[in-house]
Amino acid sequence: MATKEKEPITHVGQWLKLFNSAALYRHEPSRLFEDYLDLVLCCMANGREEARYLKVAARYNDEELKTLSHLMAMHVLIHEHQVKERRWYDMLGDVYMELASRSKASRMGQFFTPAELCDMMAMMMLGEDDTAGKSICDPAVGSGRTLLAARALKPDLGLIVGADLDPICAKMCALNFWLHGVRGEVACMNSLSLEWRWAIQTHPRDSWPFVTFLEEDRKEESVLYVRRDQLAKPAAASNPVQPTLF
Repeated sequence: MATKEKEPITHVGQWLKLFNSAALYRHEPSRLFEDYLDLVLCCMANGREEARYLKVAARYNDEELKTLSHLMAMHVLIHEHQVKERRWYDMLGDVYMELASRSKASRMGQFFTPAELCDMMAMMMLGEDDTAGKSICDPAVGSGRTLLAARALKPDLGLIVGADLDPICAKMCALNFWLHGVRGEVACMNSLSLEWRWAIQTHPRDSWPFVTFLEEDRKEESVLYVRRDQLAKPAAASNPVQPTLF
């Protein structure tokens, strides 16, 4: 008797089916989603975030952790498939909006710019200009869609940085940066008051570790923390702010 071939992992619906399955049913979706982000980012930090990982993992039993590891593997497979069809892909933003539509958690009340509009804004913002080595910043970055569109349009961009008041958004953006091989930084901060909480730096996918967490004791390593005063005062067009690449 012929065995049925497994369906290839190619779309977000497959990921959501496992995320919403009985294997993880006892966890509130918004909390589960943020824990997923934390666990994956910790895994990318080359053992430097063991305490953070264990604190989050303590909320889950062995079978649930195995399911979360399967979600991570599926995420990478879906991403790799989708970027072959388009220049960039944000599965996390789609998942976040799906969860927001049925979550009672007030912190999940955001909706992100459609991919087509992100592409249009990137073209309007960057146009035909020479962008080689130039930095770009989004002060309300969300899941990073506009910056991903900008980098897909102009792969020669230098440092790519984003900030968001919502920690879930900052983590989504950091993970998206890694998946797309972006060398950049995402800070959880208030872009109006410039109150900085923490940041995650992301490194190209051929380097290790893939991410570096920066908190209070390492804030001087954060581009957005160090450059707060300059970012508060728009630079003259002839002398734009160019953060030093870390």
